[in-house]
Amino acid sequence: MKVLIIGNGFDLDLGLKTKYSDFAKSEEWTDLFQNNRCDNNLADYLFKHSKTEEWFDIEKCIRDYVQGKESKRDYDNNIVFPDKWFLDDLERKFDKYLSSELIFRTPLNKNSLAAQLIAENKANSCFDSIYSFNFVEYNILNEIANGNVESLDNVQYVHGFGSNLIFGIDEEGCSGNHYSFTKKVMHPNYPSTNIIPDLEKANEVVIFGHSINSIDWKYFQMFFENSCKYSNGLHKHITIITKDDDSKKRLKENLNNFGISITLLSSISHLEFIETVSYYKGEYETRDKVGELLTRIRIQ
Repeated sequence: MKVLIIGNGFDLDLGLKTKYSDFAKSEEWTDLFQNNRCDNNLADYLFKHSKTEEWFDIEKCIRDYVQGKESKRDYDNNIVFPDKWFLDDLERKFDKYLSSELIFRTPLNKNSLAAQLIAENKANSCFDSIYSFNFVEYNILNEIANGNVESLDNVQYVHGFGSNLIFGIDEEGCSGNHYSFTKKVMHPNYPSTNIIPDLEKANEVVIFGHSINSIDWKYFQMFFENSCKYSNGLHKHITIITKDDDSKKRLKENLNNFGISITLLSSISHLEFIETVSYYKGEYETRDKVGELLTRIRIQ
C-alpha cells in the first residue's frame, strides 16, 4: 500500500502562494481587519503577529492566544463571542483568498517535483490513498493550468477545503470549554478519515511539504512510533520531501521533540530525505533518489 501525505510545501513547490504570510499581504486580509481589528482581541493579536513574525502561522498564533487567555482565566463573554465570530470570518476570507489565488492569479509550475508526482499518479495510479493537510481543491488544478498540469483526484482533505475549510488548533491546545470552538475537532465540518490506519498499513509513505508540527502530530504519532519498532517498521519506505537543509533539520528536530529517534527510524525503516532545492540544482544523488522513488511508486 502506498500513501501520499501533502502539506503546504507541496503547494509552494507548485508555485501557489498559499502561505499564511501570503494571505496576510492580500486584499482579503486587509478587508478582514478593516471590520474587526478595532473591537476584537483575537483579530488584534493576529494582526500584530503578522507584522512581526518571519514564519507567521495563524493556527499557532490562535493556540498561543487561547493559552494566554486560559492562563489568566480571561473568559469575558464580551471577548469570547467576538473571537468566535472573527474566527468564522477568518475562514471565509481565507477561502475567498484561495479561490482568487487558484483561479485568477498564479500560473502553476508544471516542471516542479510536485507536478511530476501528480502526473505520475494520474498515469499509473501510484497511490492508494492521498491525504492533504492543505485547503486547495486539487481536482481543479488542470483548469487553472489549461491542461498543462494533470489534476490530482481522490484526495482526502484532513481539514476540509473550500467553504468547508477548518481553521483551528489541536485537541490539547486548550483545556477549558470557553475556547473549545477553536479546536478543529469541534468544528461542525470536521471530517472523518482513515489516515492513521492507512499509514499503519502502508509500506510506502511519501510526505511532501509537511513539517510534522505539534498541531498535526496526533495524525502521525502512531506511524512514527511503530516505524521505530523492528516488528512494524522493517519493510516501510518513508520518503520525506522538503525544501532544503534548514527545513530538513527543523523537521528532524520536530521528530526528536516528539520522542522519535532518527537513529532508530533510519535503522529499522528505509528513511530518505529529498530536498527540492538540490533536485532543481541537478545534484546527482538527489536525482537518483527521485528516480528510485518514482520507480517504486510505479510498481503495482
